[in-house]
Amino acid sequence: MAAKGIARMVIDRFSCPVATHNPTVFLIQAMPVKKLVDYFPVIRLGDIGIETGGTDIVAEGSSTYLICGLPVARQGDKLLHGGEILTGSPTEFDGGPTFSLPKNIKIGGAWPYKNKVVRDLYYLSQLPNGQKILDGIAASGQEVIIVPGNGNMSNPDDPNAVKAGKGSSTLVNYDPDDSSIYVEGENGQFVPCPPQLNLGHELIHAQRWGSGGGTTANSTEEYYVIGPPYSPDWAKKMKKPPMRDPASPTENGLHKDMGLKPRTGYGHKIDQANPAENKRPGECPGTP
Repeated sequence: MAAKGIARMVIDRFSCPVATHNPTVFLIQAMPVKKLVDYFPVIRLGDIGIETGGTDIVAEGSSTYLICGLPVARQGDKLLHGGEILTGSPTEFDGGPTFSLPKNIKIGGAWPYKNKVVRDLYYLSQLPNGQKILDGIAASGQEVIIVPGNGNMSNPDDPNAVKAGKGSSTLVNYDPDDSSIYVEGENGQFVPCPPQLNLGHELIHAQRWGSGGGTTANSTEEYYVIGPPYSPDWAKKMKKPPMRDPASPTENGLHKDMGLKPRTGYGHKIDQANPAENKRPGECPGTP
């Protein structure tokens, strides 16, 4: 891949295909980063494009050049609205492969929300089960829209298509700031859930519904999304056959990827006094 100039704050420009958002103005950082290129702060995945009447978010970057855990953006990398960064540094380049989100994942809300969701999706993409989820959503071709919500939930847009074994688009409500959820684990213990785990759980639903492999029966759908190991009591109660594809991504697969203990039942509780660790990448320690 040809080397591309690193994107810099303020000086580099971007395009937007939305006519009412033109002219575009400049790129700025969502969070401060000390790294400079040609005396200008560098732009990364999740940073902001200022444009007429609104904002856009950088949605691509280098898979191999990271700063504080996020890909560096370059000339030619895309933004959420479909435009791209038009210019880049004439002195610093990166020719690594491009990280990009599946084109059929859309994100609503204001720019701070979009920034968090893009960073969380990038985090999931770095996990084996998370990458399976994103690959499955991309392969389905069905749209997945992620929007702010008071809590986390997902619903297929066409339940009848799901019942018929066909694909459906999905609406996901996601709260990127909720670290209070604990789920039922082994021996009566509860396991803390980082926000990114909650997002992954809802996206597994979206992936299953999009591919035509899910169900609208809530208890059955949750049983397969969570995946083994199941507690003996829950397995006995459900009396369900093994998963159709044991290699499918599951919530417990994400637990393993994140170094968390397994979830063995559908029970959960809220503990706001002891929040789970938020695994969102991008903040640089010691940066004001």
